[in-house]
Amino acid sequence: MMGLAPGTVFSPYLAAKNNSDKPLTVRPIFSYSSGNRIDNAALPTISLGPQESRLVNLKEFQDSGLIPQSVGEGNIDLQYNGEGGALIAELASVDQRGGFVSPVPLTCNGNKELHMIFWRTDGDWHSAVTIQNIASKENDVEITISYTGGGYVLEKRIAAGETIMISINELQQTGLIPASAKVGGINIWSKNVVNGLVINPMLVNPVTRTCGECGAQGWVTRCWLTDSPDPNITSLGDQVVGDDFSLFIRITWTSGLIEAVDASCQGSSDTSVASCSAGLVVANA
Repeated sequence: MMGLAPGTVFSPYLAAKNNSDKPLTVRPIFSYSSGNRIDNAALPTISLGPQESRLVNLKEFQDSGLIPQSVGEGNIDLQYNGEGGALIAELASVDQRGGFVSPVPLTCNGNKELHMIFWRTDGDWHSAVTIQNIASKENDVEITISYTGGGYVLEKRIAAGETIMISINELQQTGLIPASAKVGGINIWSKNVVNGLVINPMLVNPVTRTCGECGAQGWVTRCWLTDSPDPNITSLGDQVVGDDFSLFIRITWTSGLIEAVDASCQGSSDTSVASCSAGLVVANA
């Protein structure tokens, strides 16, 4: 589904840092779905001195039998005895060749809703989102996928402890989202459970992983709609009636990279003001 090579195996790595001047004890608890119930595995305690960092390969706990070999995914809860903000942690899954990295955001609790501001499927990009219900009951979730000129709404009932994945690329392949839509956003909303979702948006390029720079860009932090391919421009310029111009989405990544992605015009909500022609915006008023 994500265009990965056969035999690709991921290992989740946890990076933890004690950001305080006092010793810190971290107690990781891994939860996973086992049949119709949720089981927990208490992982070895991580002891961190002042300002000390530690990298932990969570797959080692599966190899040692603490986590069953049949488990392919789960949720980790990091409990610690220090002051608020003392623990800084990052989690990412890395393939066995070290060239493909998928960051996993850590949250203190589940969340009721999330607006993923950006997805893209142009070129070799793949966009997906995994949604885990960490509540003790069923969770009715509404997923709204927006793009220029339209949107698509999915309604899913997620069982307690269940995780689902939504692939934008697959929705395009089945015709539910136009193949011409290359960029957009996702909004996820839980109808009946508060703090019951763990949401992991993934924006990956399986082709560029072979160049040794996969994951260097990180993930999207901000984006703006502009009419200039110049990545330094963050707004729309003035247009004269009769002008036609392209639209771009200016994207800022956590790595500091800034780029402008072509956003082809697909439709207008008010054609008296502007319309689309061959992917360009035409100013009418």
